[in-house]
Amino acid sequence: MELNRLIKILYKLPLPLVITTVTIGAVMAGGCANETDAYAGRLNLPKQNKAIVRQLKYDDNTRALLDEISYLPEAYQLDKRVLNYLKDIAKDRKVTDNELAEFSDFDGNLSNRDELKYGTDLFDPDTDGDKILDGENATLTARDSKIQEYLGAGIVSRLVWGTMG
Repeated sequence: MELNRLIKILYKLPLPLVITTVTIGAVMAGGCANETDAYAGRLNLPKQNKAIVRQLKYDDNTRALLDEISYLPEAYQLDKRVLNYLKDIAKDRKVTDNELAEFSDFDGNLSNRDELKYGTDLFDPDTDGDKILDGENATLTARDSKIQEYLGAGIVSRLVWGTMG
């Protein structure tokens, strides 16, 4: 009942005063969806993502989440699993540390950024199905490429044959 009375009073006030009053109320509530919307807009997120994240209170975790979303290729941004994950996060209008960590690593193995770097599936911890997790494959690949570099320089063959010196 009080809300209806407040709305009637606001309608009687001059327009700039009404806008100011509503804006101040939103900011005083702690964070403003408009800030989240503005930041999402600067990152050029797809409208499907913006529609979900505009519900979030703007803070450091929300900003980090938006950065994580923007790092993903658009195909992943629009993936149903990503959209559902964002909807779950947005239910309580805030991004917790755990939600941010989980969103940054969908499969609990390599971070999404590393998955993209190595060309592995963000949602599958063992993309190639070889029973070796993508994170272990990435470590082996990095080590193998270093060994190849050393072989090319002749360092490894000298170590193996004991002629280093």
